[in-house]
Amino acid sequence: MRARNWILTLLLTLAAFAGSSAQDFSGTHTGEQSSVEPGERYTLVRTLRIDRNGNAELTSQYRGDRPSVTKRAVEAFGWLLGDIARESLIRHRGTWREDRGRLRLSLRSIQAGSQTYSTNSEFLFEIQRSQLVAVDQDREHYGQQNLRLNFSGSGGGQSGSVVGTYEVRQDSRDRANEFTLIRTLRLESNGTASVEWWYQGDEPNVSRNNLRLYGEILADMTPVRRITHSGRWSQNRNEIRIDLDRLGSRDRVSSTLRFDLRGRDLVFDSWDRENYGSERLTFRPGSSGGSGGRPPTDAWSPVEGTYTMNFTLESTAEITRTLILRSGGQAVLETEYPSNRRTQVTPTDQRKFGEPILRLGTQRVFVMEGSWTRSGNQVTVNFTRLDGTGYRATMRLESRDGSIFAVSADSKAFGTTLIKFRRR
Repeated sequence: MRARNWILTLLLTLAAFAGSSAQDFSGTHTGEQSSVEPGERYTLVRTLRIDRNGNAELTSQYRGDRPSVTKRAVEAFGWLLGDIARESLIRHRGTWREDRGRLRLSLRSIQAGSQTYSTNSEFLFEIQRSQLVAVDQDREHYGQQNLRLNFSGSGGGQSGSVVGTYEVRQDSRDRANEFTLIRTLRLESNGTASVEWWYQGDEPNVSRNNLRLYGEILADMTPVRRITHSGRWSQNRNEIRIDLDRLGSRDRVSSTLRFDLRGRDLVFDSWDRENYGSERLTFRPGSSGGSGGRPPTDAWSPVEGTYTMNFTLESTAEITRTLILRSGGQAVLETEYPSNRRTQVTPTDQRKFGEPILRLGTQRVFVMEGSWTRSGNQVTVNFTRLDGTGYRATMRLESRDGSIFAVSADSKAFGTTLIKFRRR
């Protein structure tokens, strides 16, 4: 009898120990897959985010060249590659559970741009040398190449301790051009990341030496004083990886930054030297604020008013854009060539300033009309008419240091050039 009781006690103890030592998979885990086609240079980035409530999201996006949807590529990566190539970012959502130390995913909904459709995708991951390796996966959507994701084994790949704001400051080496370049890094708990570039003192000279030291983004920042490079981040133990792909209102400005976590500091391990310069930077916790610690000037005081900007076509013609935000929420955007002489509008002008700019080849002005709304420091303008006919385009504006910047704008309507207005 005593022997039976002893065995029962031992079995209950082992069962309790097994239950208490269940693997915690919650967090963010990232992996990469390289192009299988000769001559193509792209990387598929797979990011798995799982929370402690049983929810899972597997995102897929590409960096580099747009993938060609060939038979070989689809066999390797699945026919979801077509959606990735078309929409850039795909979200696959569902649930997860632990299965005897393994991770089992059941994903049911795919979001590709504005489209959402149902799937019945099952995955089973095993832990192999600090990686989550898919030993079984949805081959139809994800192909024959098994997914491999970084895994820290300590409650997920993304530790809450590194969420926050970090900053690095660099003083110029030229006494004739004295400035301080500040880069403010923000890591959010939802996996988004941004590096805000701004400066104090003199306007930086965009010289070859400065571009080498500080990076090519210096040239984008200097005319507007401040610009933000945004994307996503992930963590594997003491390694932080940030993939940035949007600079201001421009897509496809890609940089990958890898950091070592040393104490509370983030130190460059490998980085995009072309965009971020030649120096190994150390980002330290905290931020001095946007305008040297002073609250930024609010150019939305009030919102109603007239704002203007100028730009130059390839033909050297000077163009004026005038944004009128009226009380009651009406918005008007006039784009004008203030000359009686005809001007030539090129495909380069169309790419830089938007498709409607072609109208200036035959007319002096065109007008967009719509409405505006404000939320905090941002104003969203939704245009619904172009020269009196139906047309849809959206521009989201933000006030910074006395100017108005477009933080996002439809590239088809407004092009790829940074939009910066000043109150008239």
